[in-house]
Amino acid sequence: MINVVDTYPETNCGSAVVVAIHKLKTDRESHRMIKNQTARKRVEKERVAMNLRAEHAGLPEPKTMEDYQLVFRNEYQFIVMEDTGKDFRVKFKGEPQDQQLYFIQSTKTGLYNVVKNPSTLVGKKFFCRKCQEPGPSMKSHKCKPPDI
Repeated sequence: MINVVDTYPETNCGSAVVVAIHKLKTDRESHRMIKNQTARKRVEKERVAMNLRAEHAGLPEPKTMEDYQLVFRNEYQFIVMEDTGKDFRVKFKGEPQDQQLYFIQSTKTGLYNVVKNPSTLVGKKFFCRKCQEPGPSMKSHKCKPPDI
């Protein structure tokens, strides 16, 4: 898991999106930004730019993960998992896309962090990226039908 340094409830969600997008990138600057999130206020600046992107698209200023999913609806699928203290469950997932961004939201604080590897998070060897269900192996997995 990547801890998001921004702990302000009003901005943590957007900062988590910035960090998650940079997690997918392979360039050295992205890795530095993740390790030093407060340096030169890069995360903050990119969050503000993301919010402007929403405004230019005619969307309201994003405040929730669902709002940010709308901004990136044709690029990324956002999957938000909730830490209930006992286990993890999918709280929100956007429309399927090739690139997925996983987040964990604390039920105590409401703050988000970025999930590097969902199977590690849930303590299973396998995690299906199609139906977001953990299991012992890909061979024994059968996708559950989507929620209607």
